Amino acid sequence: MKIKTLWGLGLVTALAAPFCLAAPTAITGANIVNSQGAIEEGVTIIVDQGTIQAMGENIPVTDEMDIIDAEGRWVTSGFVAASGNLGLEEVGAVGDSVDTRTKHAQLTAAFEVADAFNAASTLIPVARTEGITSALIMPSLSNDGDEGGYDRIFAGTAALADLSGQLESIRVRSAAVVAYLGDRGKDAAGGSRAAAVAGLRAALEAGKLYNASGTVTKRYTLPEALEGAPFSVEDVQQFALVESGKLPLLVHADRVADIAQALKIQQQFGIRMAIIGGAEAWKLAAPLAQANIGVILNGENNLPVSFDHLGARLDSAAILSRAGVEIAFSGENATTHNARNMRQVAGLAVAHGLQWEQAIRALSRSAAGLLGFDADVGQLQAGAIADLVVWDGDPLELDTYPSHVFIRGEVMDLSNRQTKLRDRYLDLKSELPPAYR
Repeated sequence: MKIKTLWGLGLVTALAAPFCLAAPTAITGANIVNSQGAIEEGVTIIVDQGTIQAMGENIPVTDEMDIIDAEGRWVTSGFVAASGNLGLEEVGAVGDSVDTRTKHAQLTAAFEVADAFNAASTLIPVARTEGITSALIMPSLSNDGDEGGYDRIFAGTAALADLSGQLESIRVRSAAVVAYLGDRGKDAAGGSRAAAVAGLRAALEAGKLYNASGTVTKRYTLPEALEGAPFSVEDVQQFALVESGKLPLLVHADRVADIAQALKIQQQFGIRMAIIGGAEAWKLAAPLAQANIGVILNGENNLPVSFDHLGARLDSAAILSRAGVEIAFSGENATTHNARNMRQVAGLAVAHGLQWEQAIRALSRSAAGLLGFDADVGQLQAGAIADLVVWDGDPLELDTYPSHVFIRGEVMDLSNRQTKLRDRYLDLKSELPPAYR
């Protein structure tokens, strides 16, 4: 039996190097938030073959297992970055490092960013160091200021990827079609929010007609009922998946009037939907909960940065959660390069009334669950994929860090470009000048 006691022995640094687990691992003495949202103490978690094999208070540990003694610290499911462009963007101002958008005239909803995902992005280890093990990777709207069109409000199709850095990191290739209402949808549609709403309805009507055609269409041909439709065949096929409920629709909207329009469309077509942004979503908390529409909430919203945010308030997460709305977190300063700040956003929500356990749920299970992918990430129970984080304190405290991060049961390297640069130049008394280190 090999026991790894983490704290007080300086082993956090020693564990920075990656290694594959040849033997099962037992994490003992863990405090967890279980799948029902309740806190459990003294839990043992057995990890083997990439999954959680067993979990509970009296799980036997054998001599063949590697043991990590959590000593009463928190162990959570890996957190999920619920928005942003991880793996799609390195430096926003350097065009050849950005793959988030396309101006292709016949490729809007069917623009699948999974094909551009770069698992070797230098941003991924930074996020992983903060306990983020997977991410929804989003397409971005590309035609602000261009001539509008029905299809222009669609940015593309988001994917769900793990942050292992492995070449095959995409877990869900088509996670959600992403559309814009509100001020950005207005510009994309040609200058009016009404045009953006009309575009969304037209797309779903096209998807409905495609599904109703009942025939297998040729790859580049629309069925007769859709001849002359202002969408490409590929886009209509994507709308058809949304209309039939096979693929969720993720709608960017902040103003309550825009969210109300999205709610009407959801009820008209009976589709799966989530809102992203949601500055004024709290005003519709009850109907959103009733319609089972989750919100990826910009938890930093406090000031009216635009006319779409006049009702922004820091306790909106608490209001939505109390009403029964599934929430996850995003924010201008908590995505892509700064995805690590997501824990801070959740902490702000707790400071303004959200239950701590609900914040942990929002960072892990809810972030994928509100799109219907909680079977792939965010679960802390036997049989689930072993994306786990062992923390050295309260996960929502800024000075808390992971001591261990598992993705698919493999212990991850917790170094990144920044820590390597720090270590390279930390010794000011080195005989070598900085350029030679």
